[in-house]
Amino acid sequence: MILCNGKQFEIEENLFRAIIRLWDGLTDGPFWIDAICINQEDLAERSAQVQIMGDIYAKAIGVAVWLGEHDEASRVALPIIEMVGTAIDEIEIDDPKIGIMRSRPPFDDPSIYSIFSIEPITQSEWVCIYKFFSRTWFERVWIVGEIVLAQEAGFICGDVEIDHSKVFSFVNFLTLTGWDAYLWVPKPSIEEEEESPNTGVQRLLTMHMGDMDSSGNFKSLVTQNVLENLFAPQTPRQKVCGQLGVLCIANRSRCATDARDFIYAPLAFVLRLAGDERDSLPKPDYKMSAREVFIDTASYFLSTAGHLGPLSFVYYNNRNSPLQLPSWVPAFNMKVVNLPLISPGVYNATQPWGESSRKYGS
Repeated sequence: MILCNGKQFEIEENLFRAIIRLWDGLTDGPFWIDAICINQEDLAERSAQVQIMGDIYAKAIGVAVWLGEHDEASRVALPIIEMVGTAIDEIEIDDPKIGIMRSRPPFDDPSIYSIFSIEPITQSEWVCIYKFFSRTWFERVWIVGEIVLAQEAGFICGDVEIDHSKVFSFVNFLTLTGWDAYLWVPKPSIEEEEESPNTGVQRLLTMHMGDMDSSGNFKSLVTQNVLENLFAPQTPRQKVCGQLGVLCIANRSRCATDARDFIYAPLAFVLRLAGDERDSLPKPDYKMSAREVFIDTASYFLSTAGHLGPLSFVYYNNRNSPLQLPSWVPAFNMKVVNLPLISPGVYNATQPWGESSRKYGS
């Protein structure tokens, strides 16, 4: 319980711990905390807040991400993440080390670690890294906008703070080297985990999918390729549509207590970057049901893209959705393994099968 405007206000224990840590000297106030500053019971207010959420995070002096108290895994993982992130930050784009990373070196080769001036990472330490990225914050649908739009951002875990750029650099190192695949392998020491063994790395790899340059292009080549292959944007309006679509794809590996946030979380982020095309985007409205929001969003993707590429969002588990969606509307809140139409031409009905198969393989 806290005092807010002189009145008692009940908050979750995790938020209470975060406030105590913030006021304990790690970060100066004042603070904007959505769980307190937004009336969650007022649907009109929640809808209005989505439209300015991106502005709030972008204009904040800094964003503090509370990950929870320290545990044994985080005490091991955080120094490694900072060590690797710092080493990667010092590498220039034309450095030969970039080529070494892209050659997919073996993670257990000591010489690879010495090249990057980092200590070898043991199997037990990989398990700690996995567990760290399995914390609940990394599964939230709102995390892309919270971090990417921030002028400065830091992760706070217990009494330790680490800059978000170090975490992003660590992510980039894993993806370039292919070492992220190691986190997909189940380890005996984490068999007790209820979640699938790849959940942590999915959160890790999609955390920075929304990072864009000044031209509105995704810094992640994988993300930019998805945008170009799936949406093939020809106009600024189609590009904004594609940006929202790509972020909706990324969010399908995450979780939200409100299914509508699988659309509204990335929408809040894209609204900030849309410029003159802002009014062309769907309007957030929490008075609509999740089913209505999904149908409205699917219609927007198809009508704006001008082709059937967004149908790739539809996955076979659509039929398991309790929302009873039309067959052409994706269940945006359901996890998918892959997207069947992600490569143009593989399912191209305008070409003979033989021509497509020769080009893309049978």
